[in-house]
Amino acid sequence: MHTAEVRPGAYAQALAEAQQGISSDDGNYVGAFTSTASETNFYFQFHGPAGRGGDLAIGTTLDTILVRRNDPRETQYFAPSGNPRWLSATRGAADFQQPYVTYDENTLIWAEAAYRTGDQVTALAKLNEERANHGLAPEAVAGQALLNEILTEKYIADFQLGYEAWNDYKRTCTPNLVPTAPGLPIPGRLYYDATEENTDTNIPAPGSGVNGLRNRNDPPNATSDGTGAACLGQF
Repeated sequence: MHTAEVRPGAYAQALAEAQQGISSDDGNYVGAFTSTASETNFYFQFHGPAGRGGDLAIGTTLDTILVRRNDPRETQYFAPSGNPRWLSATRGAADFQQPYVTYDENTLIWAEAAYRTGDQVTALAKLNEERANHGLAPEAVAGQALLNEILTEKYIADFQLGYEAWNDYKRTCTPNLVPTAPGLPIPGRLYYDATEENTDTNIPAPGSGVNGLRNRNDPPNATSDGTGAACLGQF
């Protein structure tokens, strides 16, 4: 999926693999965290014992989407209050079993890959299968509206699954995020840190304009795949 912008055949490959993937929540791959000090969930470690609770907060874009859709995951993901607001008591607990690869993600990969290869019937069925897994009513959409629902649902489902929500955004510009710094793009790749810049002679010099640009298999989107509107954060 990461290379599909420049290699459209990747969608058919993803479709074939998704059909062999996780078929229920019982197959989710999660971290085996416990309340033992050396085995606690890393979000708990950062927010609690490390004393850095003010350094991270929930994303307002995801929270707004969940509230607008009356999605039960809003309270499952996030605490009702706080300054800054943080994860829910369940997700922020020391022994929360952090998901890494999930049935929801696989089902939505299947949905998008089916859509991209021309099978909207399967795409809608898989979207609604994932929605039913969270007690949500089925959708009845087609065309670009169907793709938008799949991509939005995947943005929700991939919360805390590493970089996948970011990778999907880079590939599809959905949701169509607004940069916090006007006139600057949302980063299209991970930056080299200062230590790496100082020791690796292959890294372009700071200020050269190269550090932070996009990889060749990930060109910027002119428009959002989900809505067709001009992409606000990639240029």
